[in-house]
Amino acid sequence: MIEGRIEVLLSTYNGEAFLHQQLESILRQSGVDLTLTIRDDGSTDGTRELLRRQAARDPRVRVFTENNLGSAASFFALLGRADPEAQYFAFADQDDEWLPDKLARALAMLGSRPRTVPLLYSSRVQYVDQDGRPFGVSRPPRRVGFPWALAENPLNGCTMVMNGSLRALLVERPPRVLRHHDWWSYVVAAVLGDVVHDPAVTVRYRQHGGNLIGASTTYVGTLLQRFRKVERGRWTFYPRELAEELLNSFGPRLPVEHTRVLQRLVASQVTLGARLAYAMAPDVRRSRLLDDALFRLLILAGRI
Repeated sequence: MIEGRIEVLLSTYNGEAFLHQQLESILRQSGVDLTLTIRDDGSTDGTRELLRRQAARDPRVRVFTENNLGSAASFFALLGRADPEAQYFAFADQDDEWLPDKLARALAMLGSRPRTVPLLYSSRVQYVDQDGRPFGVSRPPRRVGFPWALAENPLNGCTMVMNGSLRALLVERPPRVLRHHDWWSYVVAAVLGDVVHDPAVTVRYRQHGGNLIGASTTYVGTLLQRFRKVERGRWTFYPRELAEELLNSFGPRLPVEHTRVLQRLVASQVTLGARLAYAMAPDVRRSRLLDDALFRLLILAGRI
C-alpha cells in the first residue's frame, strides 16, 4: 500500500449509461487507500439511484445530490468539500474507465516530491468508443509548465491528481470566473508549483455523443476543431483572463518574472499597437507551429 490517502472527486450529470463501469474501476484501484466523494449535478435520469445503491454497498463512497452548477463549478464544489486531511485528490469523469494502477502511479510520482510544493500529475489516455473499442492514444504534450499553460492545456483533466498543497491553494483563492476546473488547476500548479506528466496510459477515455468536451486523435483533426471554434466564436481558452485571474488571486505570491509575463500579456490587448507588438514577440506561445500562428492572429484580433 502506497503511503498517503487519496480522495477521488467525481461529478455526475445524467451519466447512468456508463457510470457503473467507472465506479467499479475507481473502487478497484490497487495499492492505495482511497475514498470516493461524488457530487451529482442535478441529474434527471437514473444516476442518483445508481449512486445511492453504490454508497449503501461501499463505506468508502459518499454522495451529495444537489442542484445543477455546471461541470467546472461542480468540481470546485467538490474540492471545497474534500477532506483536508487527505494527502492527495483526483478528478474523475463519469464515463471513463481507470486502469488498475492509475492512482498508484500518480501517488508514487507525486510522493517523491516535497509535499510543501503544489504539485499536479497527469497522464496519457486511450480513446475508446461508446462500446469500449480502442481507436487511438492521446499525444504526449510537447511542453508543460509556465508560461505555456496560459495558452494551451495539453493535460487530460480526467487523469489529474494533485497533492494537498495545490488543493489548498485552489480552495483558498478561487477565480472570479471559472470556465475550466482542470485548466485552472494546471495554471496554478504551473505558476506556483510543478507539473508531473506520466507518459503511460492510465485511463480509457470514452468518446460518445454525450461528451462535454470531445477529443481528436490526430493533430490535423484537432487543428480543424480549433478553426471551427474560431469561426463560430466559440474559442474556449482565454489567456488574458487567466493572467488577470492569477494576478488577482495570487499577486503577492507570484515570482517576479512570472508577474511581469502576466502583466505584459494583459497589457498587450489594450491597443492595436500593443497587440501588433506582442504578436511579433509574445512571452506566451503555443507549442506547435500552426497552433502558434493561429494564436498570434487571435492576439492581433484582440480575441485572447
